[in-house]
Parts: sequence; C-alpha cells; structure tokens
Amino acid sequence: MNLGIGSALRARPCRKRRGSRRHAALAIGFIGSFALVLGACSSSGDGSGMHSMTNDQKENAPVGKGAREIAITGTSFAFSPKTIELKAKEKVALVLTAADAEHDVSVEGVAGVDHVVHAENESTEQGGLTIAEPGTYTFFCSISGHRKAGMVGRIIVSP
Repeated sequence: MNLGIGSALRARPCRKRRGSRRHAALAIGFIGSFALVLGACSSSGDGSGMHSMTNDQKENAPVGKGAREIAITGTSFAFSPKTIELKAKEKVALVLTAADAEHDVSVEGVAGVDHVVHAENESTEQGGLTIAEPGTYTFFCSISGHRKAGMVGRIIVSP
C-alpha cells in the first residue's frame, strides 16, 4: 500500500544557498546592536530608578576645608532628614549612612553637580556640596528603583 509518504522522505539534493554567510553575519550584527541599545536603555541616568551606578558615580565629591557636616541616613526607602537647609555658597559635607542597603545622594538642578556621595550597605561616607544660588533643590537616591520608592528629599538654600 503506497501512501505517498516515501516520496516525502526521499533525500533531496542539497542546494548551495547564496548569501547564507552574509545573512548570518547580518543576523549576528543585528543581535549585537539590539543588545547595545537595550543596555543603553536600561540605565537612563535621569533618577527615575532605572539607573545603574558607574565607577564615576561611586566616587564621592571632595569635601571643602571647613565644611559643615550634615548627617543623612538612608534606609529602604527614605532619607532622614527629608529636608536639608544651607546658605548659598556654604561648603557642606553630606555624611551619608546607608543603614540597610547601598544608597547614594544625587542632586537635581545644580550646575556642575549630580552625584555627591555613595555608601555601601552598613557604611558611612561623606561627599562635599556647595550650592551657589538660593532656591529649593531635589536630592534623591539614584540606585535602581530607590527614587520611585520614595528616596527623595529637598535642599533649601537661603541667601
């Protein structure tokens, strides 16, 4: 009984495909490019919580001579105190204690200032900060997800 299956199972001669290496190279290039774009998108650096620390950001800002120390404690997911007050052009040292996880302090809206201080879990570090213009500024933890979870505070700078 012939069901016609034998003809489907017969070996067919192998045809050499033109451009198969080129297609493979294009596919590998596309996958590599996609991985680079995906990696770039995962660390926006805008404080939205989708931020990975770079080595530059883990370097604490230098503390000026005679700087007033302001103690800040970072816990999951809050800063204490939530408000910091200082005078315009005053040199301060933000002394950050990371009580339960890695935390940092970054500042928005100050020219030339982004990252101030970073502390690993259960450690204390300090970073210098001077704000020239009076106003209200936002500080936050840029570790992934921390800002969205509430690690935000404000800096009030008086004249």
